[in-house]
Amino acid sequence: MASQEPSPYLLRGIWSTRKLYIYATAFIAIFIIFLLTSPKIVPDSILEHTVIDDEGNVFSPSSEQITNDSPINETITPVAGNEEEFQEATNEIDSEEEEEGYYKFLLLINSNIGDSSRRKLIREWVFGIRDTLVPFNSGQKQKSIYYRFLTRKRGSFKKHEQEIRREFLSEFIEFDDIVELEYDEKEEGWQEVTLRWSNSLDITYDHLVVIDIHTLINFEKLQQMISGSLIIRGQQALTREQKDNLLWGSFSNLDADEMAVVIGSAAVDTIMDSLFEISESPIAESINSSNVLTKAYYYFSDQIHKAETTIPIHLINDNSGIVEWPNAIESVSPESTIFVGHIFQDGEFVELVSWLNVSKAFIRSPPPPIRSDESENKNGSLSIAIVTSSFVYKDMCMVDAVVPAADNKREYAEKHGYYFVPRSAEFAQQTLRHRKTVWGKVDAVEKTLPHYDWLFWVDMDAVIFNQEITIESLLENFTSIVGGPEAFSQKHFIVAKPIGDKMINAGVFLLRNSEWSRRFLREVQGRKDQYFGKFFEQRAMWDVINEDEWKDGALLLLNDDHTFNTFPKRYKHGDFIVHFAPDGCPAAPVIEALNKLQDGPELQEDQDDPELQEDQDDPELQEDQDDPELLADQESLDPELLESNFRI
Repeated sequence: MASQEPSPYLLRGIWSTRKLYIYATAFIAIFIIFLLTSPKIVPDSILEHTVIDDEGNVFSPSSEQITNDSPINETITPVAGNEEEFQEATNEIDSEEEEEGYYKFLLLINSNIGDSSRRKLIREWVFGIRDTLVPFNSGQKQKSIYYRFLTRKRGSFKKHEQEIRREFLSEFIEFDDIVELEYDEKEEGWQEVTLRWSNSLDITYDHLVVIDIHTLINFEKLQQMISGSLIIRGQQALTREQKDNLLWGSFSNLDADEMAVVIGSAAVDTIMDSLFEISESPIAESINSSNVLTKAYYYFSDQIHKAETTIPIHLINDNSGIVEWPNAIESVSPESTIFVGHIFQDGEFVELVSWLNVSKAFIRSPPPPIRSDESENKNGSLSIAIVTSSFVYKDMCMVDAVVPAADNKREYAEKHGYYFVPRSAEFAQQTLRHRKTVWGKVDAVEKTLPHYDWLFWVDMDAVIFNQEITIESLLENFTSIVGGPEAFSQKHFIVAKPIGDKMINAGVFLLRNSEWSRRFLREVQGRKDQYFGKFFEQRAMWDVINEDEWKDGALLLLNDDHTFNTFPKRYKHGDFIVHFAPDGCPAAPVIEALNKLQDGPELQEDQDDPELQEDQDDPELQEDQDDPELLADQESLDPELLESNFRI
């Protein structure tokens, strides 16, 4: 008997039923996923007495006691968002946030004095700072980040550590982002010192971020999560108040809180007010950790469990966003990782920057435009750099004076809105150039000049005494002296030749950003006969400006001891800069002068100074004046101009 085929209508009915079943199943699955992944905002009153375990289970704090072996664990879940939403979240600033001295983040990076190479990497790869040719602002308002590297202040260095000390001092001066803190480990822990210092700053902030020098931070992701209200506690998104009271770190590994901790500003105050209770609590004493933040985490966890009182601190123990470097880049999740700690190799640090797609949190001030002669920027002012050496010689002569001497020039620059550019690398490279170290001055000037309209070089051993004199006022005076703006536009190099000196003194000079100046510096660089000559780069400059091709471009201040380069014995009240240039080490007189400036007394004025007369009668000075080389130089000058104070 032949089998009967099913009816086409029956087949269509079965297929329609299956399609309906598939659609219904898919819809239910999508709806369940939506319910599970949607964040819920819960009242503070609930979260203050709620603990969430690793699986997201919620239980009452009074239901079990915390132990050293069972810390409270929570996860940080990054929430994806498009770039436009991120920018809108991070750029949104309340009126209270526009107050002077307000920052979203205070970032403190713990380091040792010898960690120069890693600090360099962090500046470049996290903040976009490669050098100091164009100074930056480590607390630039538009990015709302104020950062500092913290180090333990050391009172003494062993002989084999002098190279580290020299390098550190140069870095300290150039970047102005390192703070040395007094620390006695017998008195208190380093984290207490850090918290106390952060509270001493004259700024306000939303969150304090403390990381170790071996930690990489993805600032963009951190900003996205905090500024965009994207911190997730289990399945509950934190409120503004909870974020202000946040203590977020990785506390399961007792050394991990050194890698990274994020603390709300209100939580910092709570912890500081509770330091005694934290240190004396049994739960803190039972923890094998000397770090106060780990102790604080367990102390407040214990208080929440006991439910003795309302605790404002909101705790997050995060083993997902804060991770220890697992020695394999593939083991680090680009999606969830915000901090990676214990990265001890510089090469791996750079690889992780790329792997995690870490964007630079640019905080550098915008570079000034490079303009042609006599042009002005939008606000009508010139771009002026105060440039000096931050190089410490191997004899360690200026080791105690280099920082206060630099601060003197930095204070002047900041007072008048100039850029302060201290340089050391160009001096350090002179051994490779087979020249005397002092030639680093020419390299530094040549490198810095293209970024500014005018460059004002001031030697390390020159001290600015009169902070009220401006570079603009000097330029106006010089313009008048030479006969007006058109004539002054042809002057590019301004330098003094003091009374009795056989040539110019190149310890202080002005240089215009111009084609003439660039060619002039190239010409000076080519004077190889002065690489190890008696007066080095100073003699080379003197020789060049006395040649017909160059003399018209220089404004030579002849027999001038008071415009901007004054020797101590010739000082008069109101003089701009005193240049200490003894045959020996200038550190002692420089420090003495800086100390006197703090108190206000002036140096002895020259007309009543018996030492000045002695100096003027010095046989060595007379010998210089009769030097055949000097006489030859003087004969090349116009006799009438020699009688005046200027060669124009």
